[in-house]
Amino acid sequence: PNQARLLVESLAEARGKLAKLALSPPAPKPGEPNVAEQYDAARKRVEEDERRLADLLPDLAARAFGQTEPEDVQKILPEGTALLDLLENRGSLHAWVLRPSGDVKYFPLGKAADFVPLAARFREAIENDDEKAWKEAGAALRDKVVGAALVVALEGTKTLYLSPDGVLATIPWGLLPSFAKASEGKPDGEGFLIERLPIVCV
Repeated sequence: PNQARLLVESLAEARGKLAKLALSPPAPKPGEPNVAEQYDAARKRVEEDERRLADLLPDLAARAFGQTEPEDVQKILPEGTALLDLLENRGSLHAWVLRPSGDVKYFPLGKAADFVPLAARFREAIENDDEKAWKEAGAALRDKVVGAALVVALEGTKTLYLSPDGVLATIPWGLLPSFAKASEGKPDGEGFLIERLPIVCV
């Protein structure tokens, strides 16, 4: 239907704007909303378009946004691995940690818009090859965005499966500063996370 086509085009445009705000946010002009406010507004438009499309085409929405049960995921996770599943929904970030067995652990991360400048500073530090800024921005992002969830996901893990979303899908996870290994006696933040264990994005 024509209405569905227009909604799909609107959703694509809104998602494009959201990605641009996350990857290369423009400097706001005088009187304009700040980047966090613009990001929040764009995210709300995406959610509204998704809701309207789901109401209009429920069968399509069920296939596109279908839910997978945690037990189904746990069955296919190899031993010694963990899945860190991240979701940005209704302006908030959420994290779940799944292992091949045991309870699924949930962590609310807070407002997504608050993390846009953190992610931008981290990417900028990497692009500028600024080690000091990388460590500071990376540690802030690691700890304030996914600190507790990441610590739990790394416990006894040989390979980390990562499913990022929203603004957290715009950062190079492997380049986050690593957590210290107590057995090695290294200070927190020495080296990259990818040097500690393999990270597989799914």
